[in-house]
Amino acid sequence: MKTNFFLILLFVFFANAFSQSDTIIRNDTVIVFVKDTEPSEVVEFYLSGNFDAAKTAFENDNSYINRAKYKEFYLHSIIESSDTTRVLEFINKNFGIYPYLWMIKDEDIKNIVGIEYVNDYAKRTKEKFIKEYPNINFDYFVALTHAEYRTSFFRNIYPDYFNDEAKANDIFKRQHILDSLNVLSLDTLLKRYGVPTKENVLEFGVSSFFLCVQHFDKDNLCRYKKYITQIYKNNDMRPVDYAMYIDRYLVYKGKKQLYATQLTRNENGELEFYPIKNKTKVDKRRKEMGFDESANDYLRNFSH
Repeated sequence: MKTNFFLILLFVFFANAFSQSDTIIRNDTVIVFVKDTEPSEVVEFYLSGNFDAAKTAFENDNSYINRAKYKEFYLHSIIESSDTTRVLEFINKNFGIYPYLWMIKDEDIKNIVGIEYVNDYAKRTKEKFIKEYPNINFDYFVALTHAEYRTSFFRNIYPDYFNDEAKANDIFKRQHILDSLNVLSLDTLLKRYGVPTKENVLEFGVSSFFLCVQHFDKDNLCRYKKYITQIYKNNDMRPVDYAMYIDRYLVYKGKKQLYATQLTRNENGELEFYPIKNKTKVDKRRKEMGFDESANDYLRNFSH
């Protein structure tokens, strides 16, 4: 089974040349990785609420790739089933790893393993980061890693359900809820701390902020333009990320994009760019923003 399905999450940290496009798959923020995939038992059991079976399926899977891809579903299965032993083991194995810092503030985890244990874990983690990054706003950083965790959660399994419309729609709805929570979270964080910088939340935190905004609905993505622009002007955002945001913003506003990052399908089902402003100079603009390939090569990579 071969499906041309592209997923940003699997690629966003690996290359500057790729971007996202909303209209390829069910109006979601899609797109980058072409892969043949099948639904995982871990996810199937998780979605059905059979958390014990999800844990067993994960632990019996010896594939490194699968264990990395479905690790979050395993984690939430052991949380949902209040598996104290496995939660403690997970915490100890993932001490200080960015994507799991949110665990130090999670109320369910506190109830499972005890407030004192979590507070001690949080204290040790904070001390570790402040020692390495003296200017970090640790609470802001942790909140942004949690937001990225949410925006990535179900997107990682989109390709698995490309050919199952009913389950795909269910997954999209679940992800939409998490994205909506992120809108509220980022609104609150901006009021409390201001725009993120590489100094106070590290490059990872700024990237997390961008990724969440890029997955917002149309109105909220456009509303965040002043924040994204400020971060970019402060030299805290990668030019390629800013280019992806601006192109999506322009497409949402019904205008021509600048950097050829946003794709759609024509009436024949073929991928093509949304209209591009001054197309003869698009490759020059792409190069200036740090893209490694021409617009045509970019499209060709998506189309094969």
